[in-house]
Amino acid sequence: MWIETAGRLLRTDARWSGETELVTFIKQLANALGQEVDERSRPILDARFDNGTRLNATLRPVAVFGPCVSIRPFPKTVFGVDDLLRFGALTPEMMEIFRLAVRARLNVVISGGTGSGKTTILRCVCRFVGADERVLTVEDTAENLLPEHPHRLSFEAPKRRLGEGMLPVTMGLLIENALRQRPDRIIVGEIRSAEAAAAFIDAINTGHAGTMSTVHANSAVDALARIDVLYARQASNFTMEVVRALVRGNIDLVVHAVREIERERVVRRVKEVVWVREGEPVHLVRHVRRRGYETDDVSLAEFRQRLSV
Repeated sequence: MWIETAGRLLRTDARWSGETELVTFIKQLANALGQEVDERSRPILDARFDNGTRLNATLRPVAVFGPCVSIRPFPKTVFGVDDLLRFGALTPEMMEIFRLAVRARLNVVISGGTGSGKTTILRCVCRFVGADERVLTVEDTAENLLPEHPHRLSFEAPKRRLGEGMLPVTMGLLIENALRQRPDRIIVGEIRSAEAAAAFIDAINTGHAGTMSTVHANSAVDALARIDVLYARQASNFTMEVVRALVRGNIDLVVHAVREIERERVVRRVKEVVWVREGEPVHLVRHVRRRGYETDDVSLAEFRQRLSV
């Protein structure tokens, strides 16, 4: 067994007595959560406890060296904007960009790898959403993105057992349904599938501005390319040129978060803030190793001018 402390995985002295005990533990968890997992047809378990703790387990034959479990507790302390500024995870200029973007109802995507802090940054951006707005969140796994907002509705794609003949509830279906709930703003927890990507872009393209989401990617530009590819898989009758124009014509701001090792400690920060200006990515702020944050003053001034009108 391993635990994560201060961003590093440390091995403990605790041990399972054997593989059978671990498999039994995994199946008991699955049963308690209304899900199924077995070695033949469902070797992967992806679930959430009521307190927000994430659970993922994998059995043989998918798990080559034997069953494994990952438990990610929901953080007891959710970092606020002041914390992120103090840690150096973002800058005051970034906060101004987020405020202007939300107020102007730009469509924002937060990108990054696993554990980079995408959800934390998304919560940070969401704090600028007006209290008078009706906000709908659609998530694969609910993570309480707007804990204090007075008018929010939260939808989650269920992973529990469905009855015979029941229609699977997917992210794409939930996004489409959210459009019928009279939202002022839609926030999608994460774009993972082609269906979710297509539904997200189509929602923006049909007049629902001010949307937000996250996506796994290695950079801000890669995030746009990833959404291109996902959308193209769903819209096979479109050429990549059309898809690329559609995505870049509807996503206005990309914020890229990273998890890096710096001076032997784990650091999470916003690495890039990219404005998609007339279809072309423009870096407003970026972090460069050993030099720190760099701002494109000319582009940032234009961004402020356009959004302040």
